[in-house]
Amino acid sequence: MADREEKAGPGSAVLPLAVRRLMAVRAARSLGQGALFAAFTLYLHSLGWSAPGIGATLSAALLAGAALTLAVGPMSDRRGRRRFLLLYEVSQAAAALIALSTAWPPALVLAAIIGGFGRGANGSAGPFGPLEQAWLAHALPAERRGEVFSANAAIGFGGMALGALLAGGVRLLAGPLGILVAYRSLFLLSLAGSVTAFALIAGLSEPPVKRQPGHRGEHFFEQKNENRMLARLVVANTLNGLGIGMVAPLIAYWFALRFHHGPGTIGPALAASFVFGALGSVFVARLAARYGLIRPVIVMRGMGLVLLMAVPLMPVFGVAAAALQAAYLVLYARFFREYETGGAQ
Repeated sequence: MADREEKAGPGSAVLPLAVRRLMAVRAARSLGQGALFAAFTLYLHSLGWSAPGIGATLSAALLAGAALTLAVGPMSDRRGRRRFLLLYEVSQAAAALIALSTAWPPALVLAAIIGGFGRGANGSAGPFGPLEQAWLAHALPAERRGEVFSANAAIGFGGMALGALLAGGVRLLAGPLGILVAYRSLFLLSLAGSVTAFALIAGLSEPPVKRQPGHRGEHFFEQKNENRMLARLVVANTLNGLGIGMVAPLIAYWFALRFHHGPGTIGPALAASFVFGALGSVFVARLAARYGLIRPVIVMRGMGLVLLMAVPLMPVFGVAAAALQAAYLVLYARFFREYETGGAQ
């Protein structure tokens, strides 16, 4: 039977059950996401896929995720968030099972589009992530959201780092299993994360959305202002997501082609980047508490873009990896997007 939903009071030190479970869900998902972020394109490369084929598959997954995000938001207002998150975990488990069972290109393309393999969503529910953040925001008082969202982002980065390190172990498994089977074993992490996440979410009950009483005209103007703010956030996040979403999944593949490195070095390098991302999310929470969201967003994302553009210009793997890690510190602190999304619900 689903557990009763709780809401934290302003002075409560203990997080509600729903918040604790959703944070655990993020940790469970992030291991597989981190491993496949580091290794999925390398796996496709080992299968003999061409660069255009790999890019087209990742682009199709990105576009499918964007379309789902736009479609799911309005539907969740009527049908609730829990069922969509459970559906997401079922789809992720199905994608992992397909990838575990076959390397047939059409099936693998389908699995990649459904599962978002290689994108690395920091432990979130991919296109369903805004629903998860809205649930967190509902269960928390406004003054605790920044703190909890920052910790949630750090958990996701930490799990991604561990997953990327595990991807580095592919070279150890390649001897007894063969390189392709070694890569394929990483989908077990994604499958285990989806099963765990499903069990945690299934044990929760979602409260109905309560409408605040007020004058009709007052609600009209409030809704108009909120829609204007949300439209600006959508444009900013779409541009940011399009740029990073197209580049980030190909970083491991680019490292392999440019510097001729494999998962044994690429995995730890990306793991270090995720550690810096976790530190950045905690640091940004403190900046936002002191200066607000807008100024840190502009300054840190500007610095991050400069560092990210410098990565292809680096002459050696170590320097390129260091530039990427610095970019993650200031650019990949997804705390911004999550705070904005959660606060806007």
